[in-house]
Amino acid sequence: METKREDELFECLQAEGDSSITIRRISEGIHACIKNIGRLLSDAVLLARKRRFASSIFLIQNIKEEIGKLYILIDYCRLDNNKHSSTAKNLCKSFYNHVNKIAYYTLLQDKDLPGVSNMQEALECFLIATTRYWPGDIESGVPDLPDEATMWREWPLYVCYVKDGDYWQHPTNNTYSIIFEANPMPPLALIIPIAHNIFKINRAGSFTEQILTELRSVYNDCYFNESTPNTEIEYREKLFDQRLAKLRPINPAIYQSSIFTSWPIYHFTTMKRPTTYPPPPAP
Repeated sequence: METKREDELFECLQAEGDSSITIRRISEGIHACIKNIGRLLSDAVLLARKRRFASSIFLIQNIKEEIGKLYILIDYCRLDNNKHSSTAKNLCKSFYNHVNKIAYYTLLQDKDLPGVSNMQEALECFLIATTRYWPGDIESGVPDLPDEATMWREWPLYVCYVKDGDYWQHPTNNTYSIIFEANPMPPLALIIPIAHNIFKINRAGSFTEQILTELRSVYNDCYFNESTPNTEIEYREKLFDQRLAKLRPINPAIYQSSIFTSWPIYHFTTMKRPTTYPPPPAP
């Protein structure tokens, strides 16, 4: 029987209960993702300059997914993966799930996301980001829309059949040119600063085994979910900040905009993905 990739990843990160091996493998995975972000970004810029906009937008979407993987690995680090192995398995599934990776990116690359000021609101944002299908409005001319991962990852790359209109849709550079040329915040202008901030955090030595070990020790005795109060999260952030300062002094501005201050949302991956919007209320 063929082993699924998420099962192999789970076995790798569980490391038979050896936390030091788990941390080492997470650190290696983070550095591998950062290298790939750099490669994808360089290719996306090159394609945009050559006006190959459809392929460029596809690569930008892949950059977002690689950034989402960073957050997933950080969440795995913060989780007591031996005590909460079922949640750890769901994180491994999310690592290979396009929709969940984009949800992680959408929610966590900006902790000051409007309307998200606590874990309950973070859950609502996550459920919206993982909604499979958005019904359109015939009167206003808004078509039915899929999730963001499908819209920006598949449509720029593959031919697909469109029921509304009964036609075959194929990607063209002209279709996506307006996104790059007429948008006040074109895709590259948004993703480049985010990627460069990650490179800066990495150059500061933030993802070493030593620092990730401290991160784990600060967070893994508490299981975070939508009911966790902000005071608990702020306490952990402050404690980790103090330990980080002793280990490797990092510019406070870099730390405050880093992955380490993201919401711990691993529990959300255990919830069923909503089929349509609005999603059902959280239990």
